[in-house]
Amino acid sequence: MPKTLLGVARLLAFLGLAACTAPFVSSPMSSTSRLDSATSFSAGTFPQLSDSTQITNQYLPMVPDTTYIYDGSKGRTPEQDTVYTTHDTKTIIGIPCVIQIDTGYLNGKIVEKTFDYFAQDANGNVWYFGEYATQYRNGKVTGHQGSWISGKHKAQPGVVMEANPRVGDQNNQENAPRVAEDKARVLSLTSSVHTNYVNYIGNVLETKEFSPLDPPGSGEHKWYEPGIGFMKSEDIHPGPQREVLSLTAIEDEK
Repeated sequence: MPKTLLGVARLLAFLGLAACTAPFVSSPMSSTSRLDSATSFSAGTFPQLSDSTQITNQYLPMVPDTTYIYDGSKGRTPEQDTVYTTHDTKTIIGIPCVIQIDTGYLNGKIVEKTFDYFAQDANGNVWYFGEYATQYRNGKVTGHQGSWISGKHKAQPGVVMEANPRVGDQNNQENAPRVAEDKARVLSLTSSVHTNYVNYIGNVLETKEFSPLDPPGSGEHKWYEPGIGFMKSEDIHPGPQREVLSLTAIEDEK
């Protein structure tokens, strides 16, 4: 199917559906403590929408049939990442999730493809239910490192984006012990971001992502624009393999 550049107008029209969701009000750390205190997760504890696969969170909208394209570098090597939101769904521990396909390239060659599973609750929070990752080298599959799914091997869903984040909030984005344990802390709601796609000043969500499985002091900053979503990521510390990616295009598959 032909690809066209997607205008901001369609994203905003899609987000207009979010007006039907109730506002999310929480104190800092509420999402983290709720997950940490849960011994199990079930559909009965999830404030479910009529369609949990419709992701209208202003900071992380997922419009079916669109691809976000990010370009940058890892060290001195050109890097590209594409994130495609499908119409496909997968039910995980009783919750229907939308499937995103995230594909990473280094120097034009595929290095990883991941199927990510997301659902939005009735309060507007976006939950991460797992991923199936495949790594490649010279076009051949080398493994599935980092794969996890909620409900297996003690893994639980994580909150990847709050509906109304506040400075100081910290969420467990991934809850797969010893496999995937990413966390995110809200640093600012009034940051700015500069990309080749568009620049935004003063209304950007900035977070710090890190994992206890990674070396101390490592992590990355991420920026999210209301109505657009994820805009840019940048490793916190400089180094020979420092990674930087920023949004360069949004394509409509229709």
